[in-house]
Amino acid sequence: MTGQPLLCHGKPLRLGECIGRGGEGVVHMLADDSERAVKLYLKPDADGEAKIKAIVGANLGTSCPNVAFPLELVQYAGGAFAGFTMQRVTGHEPIHELISTGSRRRYFPQADWRFLVRVALNVARIVATVHAAGVIIGDINSAGFLVSQQALVTLIDADSFQVGDHHCRVGMAEYTPPELQGMHFGSVQRTVDHDAFGLAVILFQILALGRHPFTGIARGRPVPIESAIQQGRFAYSQIRNTGTEAPEAALKLHDLPQGVQLLFERAFALRMEPRPTAAEWVKEMATLEAKLTPCPARPHHFVASLATPCAWCRIEENTGRAIFQDGIPTKPRRVVPARTELHHDVARATGYARTYAGETIEPSWPAPAITPSKAARKLATEREASNAPHEIFKILALSDTRTAPFIDEYEAANRSAVKLLEGWRNDIGVWKVLNGVSALNDSLAAFDRTRSHMPSLIAQGGPHITTLQAMGIMRAKSIVDARIAGIGDGVRTLLAQHGIFNAAQLDRTRLAAVPGLGETRMVALLFWRAGIAAEAERESAHSRDHETNHEGAARDRVGQHLGQLERMVREQIDKLYEQVAAVQRRSLVIDRSVQAALMKRDQAGTDLAYLGIDRTAGIEPATLRAGSISPKKKVKPKASASKGKPSCLKCGSPMVKRWARAAANARIWGCTRYPVCTGTRPYAKKRKRRRKVALTRPVRLSGVSAAPIFSRALPALPRSRGYRAGRW
Repeated sequence: MTGQPLLCHGKPLRLGECIGRGGEGVVHMLADDSERAVKLYLKPDADGEAKIKAIVGANLGTSCPNVAFPLELVQYAGGAFAGFTMQRVTGHEPIHELISTGSRRRYFPQADWRFLVRVALNVARIVATVHAAGVIIGDINSAGFLVSQQALVTLIDADSFQVGDHHCRVGMAEYTPPELQGMHFGSVQRTVDHDAFGLAVILFQILALGRHPFTGIARGRPVPIESAIQQGRFAYSQIRNTGTEAPEAALKLHDLPQGVQLLFERAFALRMEPRPTAAEWVKEMATLEAKLTPCPARPHHFVASLATPCAWCRIEENTGRAIFQDGIPTKPRRVVPARTELHHDVARATGYARTYAGETIEPSWPAPAITPSKAARKLATEREASNAPHEIFKILALSDTRTAPFIDEYEAANRSAVKLLEGWRNDIGVWKVLNGVSALNDSLAAFDRTRSHMPSLIAQGGPHITTLQAMGIMRAKSIVDARIAGIGDGVRTLLAQHGIFNAAQLDRTRLAAVPGLGETRMVALLFWRAGIAAEAERESAHSRDHETNHEGAARDRVGQHLGQLERMVREQIDKLYEQVAAVQRRSLVIDRSVQAALMKRDQAGTDLAYLGIDRTAGIEPATLRAGSISPKKKVKPKASASKGKPSCLKCGSPMVKRWARAAANARIWGCTRYPVCTGTRPYAKKRKRRRKVALTRPVRLSGVSAAPIFSRALPALPRSRGYRAGRW
């Protein structure tokens, strides 16, 4: 076919190399013109010839410079129709190479979301230009748009467009509106509204990095795109209940401005009104591009507003992969501010609390002098009568079976004393003090987080204030005064009975609780609300001195919040000192049962010491009673003791529940011989089945005058000689 002579305006054409091939024909360079190319049809027909003549006659190639419209008719030497010449496109890649993360790194390594938004804007501009020329594209798809490294867009395959009565005979189901699904395209008269659906799909794919708006999960299974389009299952809709869930690691509709959200909802909704035109998309894409701002955490991420968390940070953390070229799929390093006087006050208060009201505190009562018991003195006298050498006295003490009752008595007395001490500490408020220490550290951590994130909070404050202003505008829009299709006086009265009076109070959750409202009316109300929200956002964003006023207001708000957190920490410091003082006062009150248990323990310990038995040797009582003469022999301790309490893995002694020093709100098992033995074991609390109850934890940040800081440290109460940690 290409061997036949070709003519253009009666002049011969010399073909260059083949640069493209498709189902309809092949594309060649022109040997004598590097700016143009020629497309030759494999099976030229009369309808195709008539369409090309209509396009060339309308001079569309001049009125739409970024569209590869046919420029001249090409014929064979005998006069038969062969094809056409067109503008040659170089330095461009198909748009699907841009919107896919893998291929974008190869073909567009420097592209970020700003680049994608600019491409989306240029796509909308080209479609608007074509529609303004009276042409319908028909087959809008990702293969028809080419993108340069400067975000310039060119539309190709223009010979398939619908021009006048010459229909577009092709189309892709993924970009075809529901009313045309399954139809024979050659007999369908396309409209601007049909193009609007395909345009919205490709714009969504550009912004959402290749995600199709109708790709989702329904009842745990993926829905074919063609079926989802026919059923109107827009997976990202916030207005309609489509029964389809969008992928988790994807851009959400609420990550975009209100105006863009509304256009997508209109484009993919059931046919309530015409779909957004290309001119409307140009306006909203230009607004979105002007709003783009760097993410405070990762500057290579660009977002539409700082009032909401960065969508790209969320997606990268969920997937563990970087989206853009400079992306780092790890959390940014947090800068820790310098310590202040508040930090030193907290350290002094917590140290004081752990020293004078911590978990090792023992009673401060006077302890009577304890002497060896009569039985211990008798056993010692019998040993002296045996004339044993001094150097084997300790071995005799260990191997003598008569010492077993003394060892057993001490072990029993020690267990009883530890148990009673735990209860006594709880009664006098030691655990409340430790909980207060934990709460104080948490509040200080919140104070530090606010200080370290102050720049980003101030940057987010402006958009947040804009959002609040927009909500104020929406509250002023009464449902009573609105004209909404299908919403009459009866529905307005029903909404008022459920506390819904204005646009700000409309959301799907509240409307679902109104009986008899129905899905159609609910969608109509939410569409009205979305339109009001978009207009309110634009109105508040264009207020006079917007940036300066809002940044100053945001700085004031963050400073006030930081001051409230500092006052809260000061109040908790004062309260902690008061709790320590209360514990000290209660520790002076004698508890007879605890006193008796401690005296019994000390008596048993004195007897062991008098008999030369070292309780810190780490030998099991059973081994001693067996007559072993090797006190340094290690015996593997039992994994658990009686009544579910474990034994120490270091010395085999019983263990009790204690609070971990590193985290005051964590429990551990600790050795009863602490501080001589520091063995610990993790404490696994048994889970109890309980009825689920929704709980809320209010946080008080309102400004209440803070209590004055202590001008002097609370003095330690005098401690007379008594029962202290480590005293036997």
